[in-house]
Amino acid sequence: MEFAPEVDVYIRPKERLSLRPGEHLTVGQAAEVVAVDSGGGDLRRVVVGIPVSDWSPRQGGVRVVQAIDLVAAIKRRLPHVNVHLIGPTETIVDLEEPGGSKPSWLKVAAVWLLLFVGSGLTIMNFHADVSMVRVHQRVYHLITGEYKAHPYILQIPYAFGVGLGMALFFNHLLRRKINENEPSPLEVEVFQYEQMINQYVITREGSRQERVPDPREAHGS
Repeated sequence: MEFAPEVDVYIRPKERLSLRPGEHLTVGQAAEVVAVDSGGGDLRRVVVGIPVSDWSPRQGGVRVVQAIDLVAAIKRRLPHVNVHLIGPTETIVDLEEPGGSKPSWLKVAAVWLLLFVGSGLTIMNFHADVSMVRVHQRVYHLITGEYKAHPYILQIPYAFGVGLGMALFFNHLLRRKINENEPSPLEVEVFQYEQMINQYVITREGSRQERVPDPREAHGS
């Protein structure tokens, strides 16, 4: 297929993707592609199908593909195009396990129970440390002039307030978000954690590999 002498290809590498064992990694899988061809050819279809590397299970479960490898793969197949790189410079490729992994409800229940009991003990220990019962007794005495060992009129609303405050803080009530346009602190922490994990994988795997092998070399051509 012929294309115009001067064409532009814009690629934006993805941060992370999954690949099945034995599957060929292509430019279209590793990046978003926009191709501008004034000659009327279907340039984008050709670019997204260009193989970047062959990846077998023997090569490990994680691999980092450099953006320069995507550019090199395109230039080998289409030397006349102008490749413009936008966005991340590395893509993390995970090798999926055959058959995939199914969640264990027993493990989920165990983790849920552990977190529930742990958070409950944390709240109770905090209230014991600050003597919250004595605080409620003191506040009730200042307001009414009477002393009560269990001022439920303060303790019951306070208990509901703790739960409501937690729901507002985490911006979640059961499975629904209270404010759909605002991320919860937990979502922000998970996002930051994933970013740190991705950066660690890029640094670790990048030091172990020099470059993605040329598919022609992998086939001995």
